Amino acid sequence: MIQRPPTLAPLCALCAIATSLGVAGCRDSSGGGAATGSATAPATASGVALAWGAPLPVSSAPGDRATAVVRDGGGDVVVAHPPSAELLRVDAAGAATAEGSFGAEVKALVWADGALFAATSQPSTPDAADVYERGPSGWTLSLDGTEDVSVLFAEGDTLHAIRGGHGLPTVHFERPPGGPWQPVAGSFPLGVPTAGVSHAGELWIALAPDAASGDAVLVHGRPGSLRPELLPSAPMGAKQVVTALCSTPGKLLVATVSTDSAGNVLQSQLVGYDGAAFRQELVVAGDAFLCLAAIGGTAFAGSESGQLLTNSGSGWQASGTPFPGAVTALHAPDAQTLYAGVSGPAGVELYAASVTGAAAATGGTAPLPLDYLSDLKPLLAGCVGCHASMQTGFRLSSGLSDDAADHQAVLGQVDLAQPDASPLLTKASGAVGHAGGAPWATGSAEYATALRWIQDGGHFDKTLLPAASATPTTPTTPTTPT
Repeated sequence: MIQRPPTLAPLCALCAIATSLGVAGCRDSSGGGAATGSATAPATASGVALAWGAPLPVSSAPGDRATAVVRDGGGDVVVAHPPSAELLRVDAAGAATAEGSFGAEVKALVWADGALFAATSQPSTPDAADVYERGPSGWTLSLDGTEDVSVLFAEGDTLHAIRGGHGLPTVHFERPPGGPWQPVAGSFPLGVPTAGVSHAGELWIALAPDAASGDAVLVHGRPGSLRPELLPSAPMGAKQVVTALCSTPGKLLVATVSTDSAGNVLQSQLVGYDGAAFRQELVVAGDAFLCLAAIGGTAFAGSESGQLLTNSGSGWQASGTPFPGAVTALHAPDAQTLYAGVSGPAGVELYAASVTGAAAATGGTAPLPLDYLSDLKPLLAGCVGCHASMQTGFRLSSGLSDDAADHQAVLGQVDLAQPDASPLLTKASGAVGHAGGAPWATGSAEYATALRWIQDGGHFDKTLLPAASATPTTPTTPTTPT
């Protein structure tokens, strides 16, 4: 396990950010890079235990920043660390190999459709917004862009590339599984794309103001039909940028950084969106939240000051002594593993932790079951377009305005005896034919939330449950939606 110096900046200490902020979508320190001696006890917070292994040196070049970490289908971990033009691939035995050579900085890595993809960006550099694919013979250009900035994220095995830049319109390209890239019709508000994620059956895309000051904007919906949402405002005269988006069960998590005209960080905030409203969860002065990840109901946030914060539902807490560098990339490929890319004055290091208790409730009490109102209803927002207006076997109210009726309609699509066989899941995951595609891909946060809601009993409102809650009345044989 790592040993970290005990005298680093506390969470809210003012810090000068000398490098540009990295931006991420949901889903690196000391010179030598080797851990010393025996390890300290695992860091714990909110019931989560993180047992960190020895860091792996990624780059010794001062100024390199870990912008993305991903584990590919073969179990290798790949780290992007611009401005170096190459990626570092680490196999299960710990052997590291440099691969790829890109004309611009790699800012995103995504494993989807059985392949690894990399997106490049370079502000104020035309033709930098490209997407590359790694195949048997190495990296090849997959999508050639003429813009400056490219945001890349996956919705199941469908890829979305959002491209734009200063003074440029934002455009959207989509790559279905096994298919070519296709342009998506539609327009975006004025701004520069910084992050994107799939959440609750919708795409969420963040745009920074294309000016020296102003608030960031989030747009969400289905491809070609996106609507804006305003975040809690930045300080007067500041420029607000969304640095990361992360889908967690029942909630979208947003990290923002606000800077003054000279680029100095004024404040950073973590904001949650539960399907009805944005709520500030944490605001700090002088520090910058740069990356997010989630395992079950536990969220993680990394900051410029080296802090790793966790939240399992009882509020944000520091997970231990800060890292010896900025936490600029996080990746949680499964329920037991968390990777952290740490960027310090001497280069970049990769840390890996085994995670236990990530979805545990706080205070030693059992968690309340998921319910329709708080957890499942937000996931259905992307389903209303078809299931409220078309004649299907699964009918929802317009705008999800009738909670009781919609709850009963959804219960008609679940099988409490075999939750994972529920038509609600087999249709939404694409396991069986569904005209609406696969908005809740197996393994996604949306799928996990819906599955747990069924496993918990399909309740309507957890706040109304007695100590021993009754199982809702559910049809013995679920009806089959179309």
